[in-house]
Amino acid sequence: MDLIREGDFPLKVLSDIIYYQAKEEPNKVAVIDKNKSYTYKEIFEISWGVSRKLKSINSEVKSIAILSDRSVHYIIAYFATLMAGAMIVPIDKNLTDKEIKETLIYCDVDIIISDNSQLDYSAHVTSNHLFVLQESNFEQYKVEYPEYNVLNNEDETAILLHTSGSVGNPKRVMLTHKGILSNASAHVLHLDIKPEDRALVLLPMHFGYCNTAQIISHFLLGSTLIIMDGIFTPHRLFRMIDKYDVTVFTAVPSMLLQIKDFVHYIKYKRSTVRQITYGGAPFPYEKVQDIKNIFPNANLCETYGLTEAGPRLTAVKPTSIKTTLNSVGTAIPGVEIRIIDEFGKEVNTGKVGQIIAKSPGLMKGYYKNKHKTDEVLKNNWLHTGDLGYLNTEGELFIIGRLKNIIIRAGVNIYPEEIESHMLTYDGIEAIYVHGVSHHIYGEIPCAKIVLNNKNITVEDLIDYAQKRLAKYKIPIFEIVDSLPKTYNNKIKRLNNGVINNETVIK
Repeated sequence: MDLIREGDFPLKVLSDIIYYQAKEEPNKVAVIDKNKSYTYKEIFEISWGVSRKLKSINSEVKSIAILSDRSVHYIIAYFATLMAGAMIVPIDKNLTDKEIKETLIYCDVDIIISDNSQLDYSAHVTSNHLFVLQESNFEQYKVEYPEYNVLNNEDETAILLHTSGSVGNPKRVMLTHKGILSNASAHVLHLDIKPEDRALVLLPMHFGYCNTAQIISHFLLGSTLIIMDGIFTPHRLFRMIDKYDVTVFTAVPSMLLQIKDFVHYIKYKRSTVRQITYGGAPFPYEKVQDIKNIFPNANLCETYGLTEAGPRLTAVKPTSIKTTLNSVGTAIPGVEIRIIDEFGKEVNTGKVGQIIAKSPGLMKGYYKNKHKTDEVLKNNWLHTGDLGYLNTEGELFIIGRLKNIIIRAGVNIYPEEIESHMLTYDGIEAIYVHGVSHHIYGEIPCAKIVLNNKNITVEDLIDYAQKRLAKYKIPIFEIVDSLPKTYNNKIKRLNNGVINNETVIK
């Protein structure tokens, strides 16, 4: 059931979505995970039963951590937490023990839900309790036709999401029920997502994009989520598209590069894919065309946002014929975008400045961190820290991050621009550009390159750069075996080339 475009459904909190879908279309498949299907009725009834168990453990539960892989377990834990009247604290299982313990303590977690009994951090939560949720005990918690009654307020915090770019203990972003519903609904309408869509989930479920633009957006429509468990590979992607008639999926550019280089795609059916969304890092237009050749029926829509924004701010509309090259699209419904200078004054169209945004989907703030909140939320405007400009059509163009600017002899150089140009060179798998000190110019760009063609030399890279970049933008090149990545598969931005207190750029 399309809860956005059809009928009049009084959605107040996120768990209302599952209640209404189970009521209106109980037998519609909500999730496919490891070849097993779960209907909306089953997801609702199991989630409700788990929520009652959570309340019996701690009747005053306020914060529940989910420590689970990308799976149906995560989705059930997600809605069970909300039905218990608590806020969700998703935790990446790839974090170190120390990071997990620090997160549990910092976020005042009462109970942990995990799909693995070996991941026992219960000593670090207030109820001293680990709740193990596995497929084998789903039926145990299933409550048929429960009397649904959730007392959450739409303005309460639904989830504490961590940011992908922060160093050390990530800031936790407070998103409300109302804010997520608003952002997800706008995302659906802008990108014309449909109830009949079958969405393949590749990204981590604790990632802000997956939370709002996949789980909530598709459940609002009664769509089907197909989960790729484990490690992403192009072979698994094409096999699942073929098997499950996937219509839409979202990927980060590093995944798209792997897809582009997968030569066996021709063996698989791909005609059902109608839309691919991507974002989070530069992806050259030339390589977009390569992906279009693989998926001839698909619109490729670049998106832009950040966790603090809910996350979606802009996207290229699939119906847009005139989208300008390298644009990240126009603002989704309810979002207002402005560009300001260093003094906070709005700049003219076409001029580069900091991107600020206002929308109903913005975060309440950072959990227990008013100082950091006040730095980025000013008069209800989110100061993104990203640099960009708007054209006369309202399309947004991203130039880079304010904090990433390299200043060479007083001239600004944007690392992301260099990365975008160099990624058009076949044979480059990944690139990271940052500034290094220079005794004459103050700072110069340095590029660390991962190659999938070992015959390419530094001289080849310099020759290519000279054809595409102004002389002062040409970086020092260093070929490396790998680059550190964030939990969502983006290249990790380092502080002056240093990670874990070791110099990685000489």
